Amino acid sequence: MTKSVPVRRLATVAVTLCFGTQLFAAEATAAPETPMIAWAETMLDANTADPPNVIGAPDDKGTGISDFHYVWVRDFRTPTSYSNISGILGISNDDLAAADVIAFEQNGPQPASGGGWESSVWFFNDQKMSYAETFDEISAQGTIAANRRAVFRTGTISRDDYGKLFATDAKSGVMSWVLIDVPDDIDVHSPNFSIWVSGTGAHPVGRGEGSPDAEAIGILVH
Repeated sequence: MTKSVPVRRLATVAVTLCFGTQLFAAEATAAPETPMIAWAETMLDANTADPPNVIGAPDDKGTGISDFHYVWVRDFRTPTSYSNISGILGISNDDLAAADVIAFEQNGPQPASGGGWESSVWFFNDQKMSYAETFDEISAQGTIAANRRAVFRTGTISRDDYGKLFATDAKSGVMSWVLIDVPDDIDVHSPNFSIWVSGTGAHPVGRGEGSPDAEAIGILVH
């Protein structure tokens, strides 16, 4: 079950009022924070067969990207809450909280050899700072060995769990996800923030696919 809600921060608030010799204390305890995702709403550019399929929340419609096929998206404006997303992805709440970007891809009967997304090139830009890194599907991490600044985490869920999470009747095989902790000097909540992603055949023949069927790209609202 999902619902669109405004961004708001809930916290425990302690209020102390003092009138002469009388002291009054009141405490309001908020409910646990529910993870929220704002999905890309605008396609800036694309070289792929079905660009609109990557816009909006996951709906079991993907578009293939590869070395020379890409999508470039922006406008992550409408957060939607998703209960138990950490449990369904099989990660901790802390792992989810550490990430800035989440994306899904259709992955047929099985994920890439690293257990999740296929090899891809990611470019993040807020028009003040930018960063690019290649994700390696075999090692399931970025390819920059020294001074690495982005952190990738990937995995795969069944189409049944995907359908429950996004309230859609998934017909595809497994669905792979990737979480990305973007460098801190890039503001993912800026209205100018955008994400460009392509596949990549960065491996010798037989050592990887590098052609994700990108399904949805969003930012986590913390």
